[in-house]
Amino acid sequence: MADGQFETLEDVDKWCVGQLVRAAVDKRSPFRWPILCTAGPGPKGRVVVLRNFEQATRSLIFFTDKRSHKCEDLRVHDGAECVFFDPKKMIQIRARGPVKAEIAGPQVDRYFEAVATHSWKDYAYSDAPGTPVDEWSSYASEKAEAVQNFCVLTMSVETLDWLNLSREGHQRALLNWSDAGADPTWLVP
Repeated sequence: MADGQFETLEDVDKWCVGQLVRAAVDKRSPFRWPILCTAGPGPKGRVVVLRNFEQATRSLIFFTDKRSHKCEDLRVHDGAECVFFDPKKMIQIRARGPVKAEIAGPQVDRYFEAVATHSWKDYAYSDAPGTPVDEWSSYASEKAEAVQNFCVLTMSVETLDWLNLSREGHQRALLNWSDAGADPTWLVP
């Protein structure tokens, strides 16, 4: 990248991969907290935390409560979009692809065991996320209750729409990360 501009589509691809790898481990990364958009009865977006980026499969990993509205939406339509934005660099990434929700298995066990105590408690509420309650209630304190609600969301990124809002001139590219995807291409911003 020279003077705010990217020279090649390969540079864009490498930069995006590097940023997603970093965001999964660096809590200060602006790409750590994307908006996950699902299609239920109407579009819905919410902030999620990027927990891992599996470079080999180009997959984004998030955690959620299996009783959440996003899981309901994904049961009806598994396609979703994840919107990342870096306000300092003025770069937006929109990742699209199918999302698989897993509530059991080795991957779920591995991720749950790595979750900090203060975080697993988020899955230990007796009621589902978004349930109206008369008063604020605390969560259950049993880890066994939390694991029952823990869910790993894996988005297999098929396309990545990258937008660089630069004073030297805006740039936009479409990267196709699916096996059957078309070649990457520059787009009109």
